[in-house]
Amino acid sequence: VEVELGVHGEWNFDPEALVGDLGRLACAARIRLGEPDVDHYTVSLVQARFPMTSGNRNGPHAIAFVHSVPGGEPPSTRLLAHELVHLWQRFDAQTWFQEGVNDYMALRLAREADLLDDVHYAEHLASIDSVYRAHPRRAAWSFADEAASAPPYGPSDEYLAYRKGAIVGLGLDRELRLRSGGRVDLA
Repeated sequence: VEVELGVHGEWNFDPEALVGDLGRLACAARIRLGEPDVDHYTVSLVQARFPMTSGNRNGPHAIAFVHSVPGGEPPSTRLLAHELVHLWQRFDAQTWFQEGVNDYMALRLAREADLLDDVHYAEHLASIDSVYRAHPRRAAWSFADEAASAPPYGPSDEYLAYRKGAIVGLGLDRELRLRSGGRVDLA
């Protein structure tokens, strides 16, 4: 898998390690999700002026991150996998479903690429569930209410819809595997 990395700013990590992790994620995605329409991946990293992380798909084979955390660390494996999975999405669905199921699939691919061990995979899933359950509006907001009332990059965008969607993805995947004896899964 060919990975091209463009970096702007000062970072405190080995770019080759990031390229290697992305390559492993892309290989796991190809095994799980099938061949994509591309044969190489382009990743752009730009430092933000304040602590934040934002990723997006920029075309058929490019993902980009505006990222800043203390110490100049790279985007997390989970975020890399999340944005990479978008390159395979070929359906139109509500944002909560696309982003949330994508978040679940990203964790699953990171586990399958051996970038997360079983303990860290389980910890990520438990964190998704606990953040969702702790959200003060989880019982009151429908997805439509959230879309209309939540700030565009506020806590509910990150912690409610994405988390609720990831829990739905986990449940769908588990149910498909159980009912098919493991022959069918969410991918």
